[in-house]
Amino acid sequence: MFYRPFGQFLSSALSTDSERGRGRETLERIADMGRMNAWMFHEIIPYIGNRILEVGSGIGTFSRNLTDRELLVCLDIESSYVSDLASRFRDFPNVRCLCLDASSPEALTLRPLHFDTIICLNVLEHIPDDFITLRHFSQLLTSKGRLILLVPAHRCLYGSLDWAISHFRRYSQADLVGKLSSTGFSVQRLFAINLLGIPGWFLNSRILKRTLLPERQLTIYERFVPAFRVVEALLGKSLGLSWIAIAEVL
Repeated sequence: MFYRPFGQFLSSALSTDSERGRGRETLERIADMGRMNAWMFHEIIPYIGNRILEVGSGIGTFSRNLTDRELLVCLDIESSYVSDLASRFRDFPNVRCLCLDASSPEALTLRPLHFDTIICLNVLEHIPDDFITLRHFSQLLTSKGRLILLVPAHRCLYGSLDWAISHFRRYSQADLVGKLSSTGFSVQRLFAINLLGIPGWFLNSRILKRTLLPERQLTIYERFVPAFRVVEALLGKSLGLSWIAIAEVL
């Protein structure tokens, strides 16, 4: 299995500070990919309700699209991110920003907020105990509440990029469905996204062993996103760099 220990091929372990710095730089580069982010948001917006918990809000790439909802709670474990978001959304009384670990028992204190939607995009793979985190999600949602989950796909793609940004795992379809089913969810829809991102990730992460996606590659990819969307629409959504799962509390 390709999990975080695979990263031991690196010449030396990355320090916590360097991982955080690289993680923020990765977030900032992805935030600049307007077409890619619009594509992902287009895929999930039909499932988003009015009382939202966004787990792993980061620098607010998706949060800024959700300020029109009845309630938006932005959750992150990095205090600097939370502070920045609190400042950005200070004029929105319906938005709260909290520094809290979704896998800790303290997260369950948010149950009185009656969330109908939890959004967790590119976050679950960073959490050591994803099982208990998913269990907390099912306990935080109202009856028939929805979890919108985006996670990296395919164990065989795990490499230096995953290690560098603190991915503990990538998910097979069976992994993901099994964990959701055993933590109180019914999977309503599961599909892949970003098929043409696979070759670039494999090249950079498994062959070249880079620890950060090159900006030039991201710029080129961003330019061709409209064409990639057409390709995926024609080929279907059974294979991609990531999985999107829409799951409902049983």
